[in-house]
Amino acid sequence: MRWLGRLIGRERSPALRLVRLRTTRFRQLLRRYGRFLDLETDAADKQAGDYVLDRGYVATLVETVFDLAEAVVFDLNVLTAGRHEAAHGVVESLRKEVRRLVVASRPEPGAAPLALETAAVPPDTLAAALERTRVLHRGSGEVACRGVAAGPVFRAEAAPEVVACPPGSVLVVDALPPEERLLEAARHAVAILVEGSRLASDAGRLVREFRLPTLVGLRDAAARLTPGTVVTVDADENVVYEGRVHELLEYYRLHRLGQGEEPEYVALRQVRRAMFPLSSGDCPARLEDCTAVRELVYLAQELAGEALIDQLGERRELWANACAGPSGTRVLDLGEGLSRDEADAEDVALRSRPLRALLRGLNLSDSTAAAPLPDSVLAVVTEEHATVLLRGLAGCELIDSFVGASRDSNYLYCQFAPGGDLTEPPRLRGRFAGEVLTGLDFAVTHTPGALSGWLGGLPQAETEERLEIVAHLASALHAVDATGWHGFSPAEQVPRFMAQYT
Repeated sequence: MRWLGRLIGRERSPALRLVRLRTTRFRQLLRRYGRFLDLETDAADKQAGDYVLDRGYVATLVETVFDLAEAVVFDLNVLTAGRHEAAHGVVESLRKEVRRLVVASRPEPGAAPLALETAAVPPDTLAAALERTRVLHRGSGEVACRGVAAGPVFRAEAAPEVVACPPGSVLVVDALPPEERLLEAARHAVAILVEGSRLASDAGRLVREFRLPTLVGLRDAAARLTPGTVVTVDADENVVYEGRVHELLEYYRLHRLGQGEEPEYVALRQVRRAMFPLSSGDCPARLEDCTAVRELVYLAQELAGEALIDQLGERRELWANACAGPSGTRVLDLGEGLSRDEADAEDVALRSRPLRALLRGLNLSDSTAAAPLPDSVLAVVTEEHATVLLRGLAGCELIDSFVGASRDSNYLYCQFAPGGDLTEPPRLRGRFAGEVLTGLDFAVTHTPGALSGWLGGLPQAETEERLEIVAHLASALHAVDATGWHGFSPAEQVPRFMAQYT
């Protein structure tokens, strides 16, 4: 019954009880944040036009999004002793504005349906045109956003070149760049062809928002497209034709005409623009200044992470009695995160799955790095969960993860300092971390004081693999902190990092 005695003793400690409550509340906030990101992605998928919408979906989306925002703000206030109570009023005000949009988008009773053109390209005419047109690509890869468009090929060899995409071009890239650069290119490109097989969630939402026909995973097929050559991209059928196929473009125009004008699509587009505006600007620094629910939830998760760092990192009495884990880690065990030998209390083994994975990554980092490990690693653990603070020159950073048997429960969240003067975008530290996390399929959020990444729903083994890579990333960030970021090039270092660790 020694385990029962230890459990009772642990629960009697007010300090540990408070830590348990704080980390549990933060985990709850993160799950709601992840659900918010899922809804944002789902709404973008629906807007792409491959679903039959009803008004019930739009109304339910609005209420679910704002219920989640209200819950996130509630969790934040629990973590911060009510310092952000005014944010509840902001949520309610934004909710009312979006509700008014939904009401205003309802069609007038008895209104005549939209009259569509009846003249269409005959099927045999279209078939004949496609038969005589040379096919440059067919079938391989995946469709990320449906549609048909034509234009001259513009190849961007590196991420900075993406913003130079001329209007009306078909953009060809090895991998899509971070959202802020892709946003500029999306305003000019008519279609996107991606050689690589990965499309980050942020990029997927953006191409669907702009309704850009997008194919990914083309590999050598995209490499054979000569810059300046006019091509027609049929992302409905996953085909790229040589030249401008006028019959296909006209058929598609008539086929899709009016779809975006259906009341349900109008309502969805309006509420998405109000709730999830696309912007390359910075998120406000105060919750009270947020003008969209997306900004508010993004900022709330940053503030919650900062609050947890302050509460755990500054309480020296907590860590004075913590166990010494591997690599100098200080570990607070909240339940089955450590195992002790009954005969020798000093013999401690680490059982926490997420912390084990994280330490594997830290210990396997490049031994030639100037500072391969943070100054200290503080961890609050159970067998399936870990909240880890990494102290270094850039301050205290946070990694929080749950790794269990159910993929639906698994997630990985990290919050890194953006680095550099906040008034000088882009910040190299944040850009490097953000581009690596985007390449690992994280949903990446840039807020005034942090660069955050979220990834959920992976099996146990894959979640642990991502944790190891995030540990390598943390080591790389701390190494460059020690040597200095002057002259550092994310365009060169991100591919090098990904090639080494993925």
